Amino acid sequence: MNMRRLLLVMVAVAVVLVAADFVLRTLAARELRDRARERVPGGVRLVAGAIGHQARVLVRFPGLVATTRRGAAAVKQRRLEAAVKAPDAGVDTPLSTINRGFTAERRYARTWLPLEQVRRVKEAAGVTVNDVVLAVVAGALRSYLEARGELPARPLVASVPVGMEGRGAPPRTAGNRFSRLTTSLATDVADPWTRLATIAAMTREAKVCLDLGGRHLLVDVTQLVDGVDRPR
Repeated sequence: MNMRRLLLVMVAVAVVLVAADFVLRTLAARELRDRARERVPGGVRLVAGAIGHQARVLVRFPGLVATTRRGAAAVKQRRLEAAVKAPDAGVDTPLSTINRGFTAERRYARTWLPLEQVRRVKEAAGVTVNDVVLAVVAGALRSYLEARGELPARPLVASVPVGMEGRGAPPRTAGNRFSRLTTSLATDVADPWTRLATIAAMTREAKVCLDLGGRHLLVDVTQLVDGVDRPR
């Protein structure tokens, strides 16, 4: 079955579900009037809500598929033309002892840096605070792996969360809205200053690819899977 036929079938199913949703919502409204004093929704309302959600999912799915295809094509073209090649998640990740699956031997540690020092480096290098933080992490990982004789020839990569809301956005009452990008930690670069510049360039390019692919794409996909409507 080709893509066009699949989309037509899904639209037809969505129409049927929307019609069923209308009928069940009418019945649910009657049930609500009859049981106005009850706080727990009745079975009809629960079924109506579930069918209604599935109908909305199917209605949105063809558009999401089209958006994904356009974004993927744009990112592919950008990778062919860009002077800086941002790493591809799952493809450019080198084998390393820290890339193994989680085990009981895993440990968590944290540290802190004076923000003023981070900002001074940021201003001197003409990069962002996040770039400086990534460079600090990269330096620590390089030193650790090099001391153990386990530093891979290819640079480590990092999955970086990216917020979806800009400054001035209204406060959320629950949940998180973010996407992610994959960038290089340049652990194959010995000089710290050059490493920072490399990370900054890679991250800038990764942000361009993220915008071409669609920052909201990850949010839209996960919301179709888990059934959580995106806040308006």
